[in-house]
Amino acid sequence: MKYTFFSWCLFFGMGIGTGIAAFLMEILEEFLIHYKWKATQYFLNHDMFWGAMMMFLLLSVLLGAVAGGMTVYWGPGAAGSGLAETMAYINGVNYPGFIGVSTLITKILGVIFAVAATLKIGKEGPLAHIGSIIGVGMIYMPWSFSRNFRNDSNKRLLVASGAGVGVAVAFGAPIGGTLFAFEVAKSTPFFNFSLAWKTFLATALACFTINLLVALKEGTTLDIVNGGLIKFGHLENVNFKLSNLPEFIIIGCVSGVIGSLFIWGNVKVTKWRKRNLTSKNRKFAEVLALTFIIALITFILPLATNVCTENSDDPDQIKEDVPGLRYLCPENSYNTLASLLFNTEGETLRYFFSHDAEIKAWVSFIFFLYWFIFTLISYGTAVPAGLFFPGMLIGCSIAHTIS
Repeated sequence: MKYTFFSWCLFFGMGIGTGIAAFLMEILEEFLIHYKWKATQYFLNHDMFWGAMMMFLLLSVLLGAVAGGMTVYWGPGAAGSGLAETMAYINGVNYPGFIGVSTLITKILGVIFAVAATLKIGKEGPLAHIGSIIGVGMIYMPWSFSRNFRNDSNKRLLVASGAGVGVAVAFGAPIGGTLFAFEVAKSTPFFNFSLAWKTFLATALACFTINLLVALKEGTTLDIVNGGLIKFGHLENVNFKLSNLPEFIIIGCVSGVIGSLFIWGNVKVTKWRKRNLTSKNRKFAEVLALTFIIALITFILPLATNVCTENSDDPDQIKEDVPGLRYLCPENSYNTLASLLFNTEGETLRYFFSHDAEIKAWVSFIFFLYWFIFTLISYGTAVPAGLFFPGMLIGCSIAHTIS
């Protein structure tokens, strides 16, 4: 890139813009999921089980309809995670609809509405695509110098860097995001030392921006540790011993087999979609039907395992790490499986990591089957979707079940 000072300005803006977008996505996801559950819990508290079910199903299908409708009829370039398209674009394939305002808006809103609709997908993968679009968008801002960068070569530089920024802001890993940008662009000759530094600046600014916004929102001090979207909560220091090695080996082997089964199953489902979902209306209908089925099973599943756990009065207990939901349990108690299914994906992950959470092995096994099956059929439907977070939750449930 020529005009060195101005090129740094583009990466500066890309980092801040992606950080703001990720923060807004997190806020919207929490609002939609918490509002949906509060509306559902209101009916449950008044002994109106069927009313609660209808409310949960209605809100889920409405959210799924928004996500599917935007993707199918307005921004089809936003479907999926966008990682494959990102690598194709960097390597010279001009993928239709990969970059654009409609694609960006659909990607941001579509993935959040899809997650809130109980489709078993993640929003971290799409952040790479979002970062790429924001990066290219920097050269179309109303700045006099930006028109000097409006060519395919510079666009590919910004797409590669933006993908790294999206990954960095998801995991709070500036160096990891920079290495990811290099990985997706390693087969091309343009990724050089200068671009690596500019990418690192953008990734660091993105993580700092979202950290700052979260601190302002929660009224806390700025924390430079664990600054991405994925929060593991307060982790307990555990000293593993050599005797734990067999457990790790078993977890690794089982996870490898499960991963292979997932790929095999998802390929089968994708081929079925290619044969049968040949029109926009059919793709949209699949989103609605799948959302309804998953929401229905999600609501009923805790009923079949309605085991209640009393809330502890221990003042040292880290309450924010254990977002227990009452469901049909008495007051001052919570349903473990409902707490795993109805909270946000981030809260569910912190639930697994919290030493205060009481999760029985059979509950985590049910959770594993639920997420494995529905992630397998959710990924590939006509909504923006990622697999990073579902893979983490499936892995957590496997490890918890085995250990």
